[in-house]
Amino acid sequence: MPIAAGLHYFLHDRGSIQNPALVLIHGVGGDHLFWPPEIRRLPDYRVITLDLPGHGKTGGPGCQSIKDYARSVVKFIDVLGLSRAVFVGHAMGGAIALALAYDYPDQVAGIG
Repeated sequence: MPIAAGLHYFLHDRGSIQNPALVLIHGVGGDHLFWPPEIRRLPDYRVITLDLPGHGKTGGPGCQSIKDYARSVVKFIDVLGLSRAVFVGHAMGGAIALALAYDYPDQVAGIG
């Protein structure tokens, strides 16, 4: 798995220019494999699944707040060169997606 901004991630790149990248954010105790292969490999989309700080293959401690996790995701997409993305979250990942939409609206094309 490659690393960007200190986070391990998996990239499935079958995207089209018309569709923004999808960034899938797992919940507490999860990792990028939480998402079924059918979702991680959606046709016509660039799908990025990541391991949040302190989860999966991303080392170190977890973050102390949802805002800290959101900040780590923004750094991550900046390093990848994405100006905007759709963020899809499960459980805590959903809270992170909401924080991203609230605190970084220019970088959020949508949430789910």
